[in-house]
Amino acid sequence: MKKTLLKTCILFAFTNLSAQDITTGLVFNLGCDSSVNITDGETLTELSSSAATGTIVGEIETIEGPDGNANSAFNFTSDSHINFVPAAITDLPLGDISADGRSYALWIKTAIGETRMQIFSYGTNLKSLHVHLNINQITTNAGQLNLGFWNTETAQTGPFSDITDNEWHHVVAVVNKAEDGYTTDYYVDNELTETVNLVTTDIVDTQIPTTGTAYVDFRIGGRNTEDASLSYTGGLDDVRLYNRALTATDVEALYLAKGSTLSISEVETTDIFKVYPTVTSDILNIKSNVNLEQLSIINLNGVVVKTIETPSEEINVSQLTSGLYFIVGKTATSTSTLKFIKK
Repeated sequence: MKKTLLKTCILFAFTNLSAQDITTGLVFNLGCDSSVNITDGETLTELSSSAATGTIVGEIETIEGPDGNANSAFNFTSDSHINFVPAAITDLPLGDISADGRSYALWIKTAIGETRMQIFSYGTNLKSLHVHLNINQITTNAGQLNLGFWNTETAQTGPFSDITDNEWHHVVAVVNKAEDGYTTDYYVDNELTETVNLVTTDIVDTQIPTTGTAYVDFRIGGRNTEDASLSYTGGLDDVRLYNRALTATDVEALYLAKGSTLSISEVETTDIFKVYPTVTSDILNIKSNVNLEQLSIINLNGVVVKTIETPSEEINVSQLTSGLYFIVGKTATSTSTLKFIKK
């Protein structure tokens, strides 16, 4: 008798530091918090507004995630993946790349292997009308990202990045429609690594089907073909699809929300201000050589818990509950984000 396992899939929402909420345009979001291995044949639900249900194929373990919490991320093997029905994902980005663009974001942890791997894919199982994100493991091309939009012979090659070191990295691909095709901005660990231009009209005039004999699942962890080739091996967390182009501030918010266990120095510094001590029970000192117009303190749920107009050199944070916070400093021309811990 198969044991039924309880799996909690979490939507990691984080409020954008600009006007647009980070959940705006979010059509798919899969993360995992589980104390047990995830079993073949079980189902789980991603927690965007689509609430699409996926079926697990093969054995998927849970491992320590980028936030440092145990059992908070998926670990895929070469014979495991998760299948979702694309028709159940509301507003899944298909066909025409509209003026709003589209974005794909996720945390990845993998090592160099002997082939390339498909992290996710959807569309037909032919070399047409297909979307996928690849990463090369081959030593000579290790870490090359490839967000592919296939229609006949149209594809896109992305940048090389050092992300096959078996450490967690945050990867974002932001696609924008251009006059003669489209461009893709690739971010790795909150840094814009490359902008790729592709001149084509092939993919912007055709709608990827969601039904038909050549149609297969939206798949996390491999190529969406019957033979499940190009399987992904390694950790995945917080997989997100948007039907809009994320801004650089959006990317930063996603990165900070999950990568919050990155080391905190005794003094946190940006180009426009610094804060200390970074672990405090009451007073947070602020130093700046420019005119700070506003400081905002944001918790890990993305909620602005305190806003200070024309801030002084000291902020009393004693009323905050214990935990990690982000502090956003704004001048007339720029915005920077630091972090601190309230004891």
